Formats: sequence, C-alpha cells, structure tokens
Amino acid sequence: MKIKNINAILYRSMKISGWILLLMIIIYFISGYALAREYGFDRLMSHKEAWKWHSLLAIPFLTVLIIHIFPVFYFASKDPKNFWKKLFW
Repeated sequence: MKIKNINAILYRSMKISGWILLLMIIIYFISGYALAREYGFDRLMSHKEAWKWHSLLAIPFLTVLIIHIFPVFYFASKDPKNFWKKLFW
C-alpha cells in the first residue's frame, strides 16, 4: 500500500472518529447528568437507563479515542511545524 493511501485512510479515520467522539461525549454527559438528576436530564432517561448508558460507553469511548489520537500523533511527528496549519485551515 502506498504512503499516500495510508495518509488518506488515517486522515479519514481521524475525521470520522472525531465526529463519533463528539456524539459519544454528548451522550456521556446526558447520561451523567441523568445519573446525578441535574438540570432536568433525569426526565430524558431513568436512573437505571442512565447507569446502563454511562457504563456501556466507557470501553467504546476509549477505543474510538485511541483510533482518533493515533493519526494525530502520526501526522504531527511527520511535519510538526505545519501540522496545526494543515489541520485547521
């Protein structure tokens, strides 16, 4: 496999996993607030459901986080000076 293809795959996995992480963090916060019965989030789900969501998301969250972080470190190590420019602009 050529380097260009690997870079494209890693870049795409970084973008997709970032969106998945955003969704997981939102669900994690909602279930956490529902567990604590704060800000009315307990109306969205019961305490039992909130505990189930909160406990089930831990391992997938860490897995997606690692999938997201690996390409970031790979690209940053290849070109540290221009990495942040390429990422955000």
